[in-house]
Amino acid sequence: MNDQSKPPSCNCPYCDGPIHEQADLCQPCGVRISYCSKCGKPLPKNASSCPECNAAIPRERENKQ
Repeated sequence: MNDQSKPPSCNCPYCDGPIHEQADLCQPCGVRISYCSKCGKPLPKNASSCPECNAAIPRERENKQ
């Protein structure tokens, strides 16, 4: 099985649509996805910490959204 045929591994935190792990954009809604630098999970918009591992989100990332 090649990487292109793998099923999505998580959901977009904005539209809940399926996204491939570490995708830059959500295909269903077109939003740029940011990821936690500690655990690698997608970060919801306006989050001050990662909902998965509670790692703090740098303020520079918050301003980019």
